[in-house]
Amino acid sequence: MNAYLLNQKLAQDPLVRNVDSIFSRLRLSPEQFARLSQDPGLKAKSEPIVQRYVNQNKKLIQVTLKGEPSSKTVRSWLRIQE
Repeated sequence: MNAYLLNQKLAQDPLVRNVDSIFSRLRLSPEQFARLSQDPGLKAKSEPIVQRYVNQNKKLIQVTLKGEPSSKTVRSWLRIQE
């Protein structure tokens, strides 16, 4: 699954409170993100944000779940995602 689709899937999950990623932060589609990385002017402007979410060609996604970390529901959700 690509990072954008995973971001969308997680955002729609009822147990997810928040998804923080390059796509949610910049509000770009994969196509727009690709164009941004091709344009030197736009790339320079967005570089501080991109560095926060892209590391060694991997896109980082931070997910905040509803509920307590030790709850059975949250632990079960995490196991399913592995």
